[in-house]
Amino acid sequence: MKTIDLFTKTTHDARARLIRKFANLPLENQLQIMKSSIDYQYKNKDNLSSFSNPEARYISFIEGIDEFTKKRKFDRMNIENEAKRLRKEEAIKVRRIKQKYKKKSKIKEKLLSKKYWLLVEKLKTVDKLSYAAIAEYLLRYHKFKIHGSYIAKCWKEIKCQSTL
Repeated sequence: MKTIDLFTKTTHDARARLIRKFANLPLENQLQIMKSSIDYQYKNKDNLSSFSNPEARYISFIEGIDEFTKKRKFDRMNIENEAKRLRKEEAIKVRRIKQKYKKKSKIKEKLLSKKYWLLVEKLKTVDKLSYAAIAEYLLRYHKFKIHGSYIAKCWKEIKCQSTL
């Protein structure tokens, strides 16, 4: 067992955690891990030749799970970083528009405030409401009177800037 520890560079507890993770995964991911463990075993046939067949399969299985979890963490980190980047870009665009219309419109400034703009964005993208319905929602639940066409104008400005 010491040789398995040295080869996989994991302890018994770490391997047990990996197996528990494997057990909790959906069937598609489990099958993907099994396939990658078979590929690992064939690619590293020379390195695994000192082990018996069950030990070699066990090692390749552990390596397959480890590779899958590392890839999944990397993918999750990339998605989170991309989401943060997009939120920052959106905030920068909103700030630019605020600066542009700072003296012109208190209503626009209020609409583009973080509180209302996130709400408008959610209502438009997630709930798929029209601009008029969003204006009605803001009036009814937030006592903020604004016309739907004005929301549409602000929406187009921000989305046009996001394509640039």
